Amino acid sequence: MPDPAWNRPGGLLFPGLCLACGEGAGEGEDRLCSECRPAFRLPSRGLCQHCLARNDTATEICLDCLSQAPAWTQASCLWPFHGAAREVVHRYKYQGDEKARRVVLEHLPLALAGVAIPRPAAVCAVPMHWLKRHWRGHCAASQLARDAARLLAVPQLHLLRRRRFGKPQHELDRDHRRKAVLGLYELAPRAQIPSGTILLVDDVLTTGATLDTCARLLLEGGAGEVRVLTLARG
Repeated sequence: MPDPAWNRPGGLLFPGLCLACGEGAGEGEDRLCSECRPAFRLPSRGLCQHCLARNDTATEICLDCLSQAPAWTQASCLWPFHGAAREVVHRYKYQGDEKARRVVLEHLPLALAGVAIPRPAAVCAVPMHWLKRHWRGHCAASQLARDAARLLAVPQLHLLRRRRFGKPQHELDRDHRRKAVLGLYELAPRAQIPSGTILLVDDVLTTGATLDTCARLLLEGGAGEVRVLTLARG
């Protein structure tokens, strides 16, 4: 995909360009062009109702969830993790790009509608190690949690803590991801876990190992239920 127009000399002189590719004419509130917009649509069917994975079974739940369901009860995401949507997620996640955030904010209410009824007691982000957050300058999961909490008019609580700096999950395969998260997270000191539903937020749902670990910690700490919201489903 070409560099967005605003990253090139003179790019900011063309404010009507698509916020995803920077090439086509941006349309609508989220300013996406007609070529990029389909990449931001989730399939209307064929997804597991529990983990959002592609599901070819005759039931609403995929075989993985039927054999070993994750700790959360419901999941929602904004987009599939490919094409123009993947580009926006990367800019939001790694650069804290405000134009990418505009696209997220436009699509966030619909994603929340799938996971926030009835309304949760609080929103909690999967934590980033403090050193990594210092290097990057921001945390995408925390930003998404903050915006979700604001729209839902519920508190954003910092209930979890990452214990150590580890290898990025995207560099690991499925089995190694599950092993890598063992002992990686813990409840934050003096965390007061609401007894109701907690909306757990992360950037991308891939194998679900990180979210499953964090959801179990929250349930063990006293949460009645955990639901999941992410930017994208990988």
